[in-house]
Amino acid sequence: MIDYSGANLQGADFEEAPLWDAMLNGADLTEANLQRAELTGANLRGANLTRAQLMGADLTDADLTGADLTNAQLDGADLRGAIITVSQLQSADCGEHTRIDHGLALELHWMELDRIERAENTNTLTKS
Repeated sequence: MIDYSGANLQGADFEEAPLWDAMLNGADLTEANLQRAELTGANLRGANLTRAQLMGADLTDADLTGADLTNAQLDGADLRGAIITVSQLQSADCGEHTRIDHGLALELHWMELDRIERAENTNTLTKS
């Protein structure tokens, strides 16, 4: 098993890397290239994935509890079964090809509709 717990991996290149069940908890993966990486079941608890490139990565069943996904690129990533929150996804760039669990997708959809409605209400009040 690969163990990079707490490691400084800023800007590391893990493109297409086989990282199944890897221990990456607390690792700093800022701006790391994880495109198409195999991260099935990986422990990414508390990892810093700010601006990480995760396009097409397989994060099935990965644990992303407390991970920072600010401006992470997730288009085409597979997050089905991953432990992740809506707020984490909102801070990332998911793109239309990101695969997430149905319940999480619905929650994101309703939150976006609520945000649009609040914006429209604010615009209506401003015009009055």
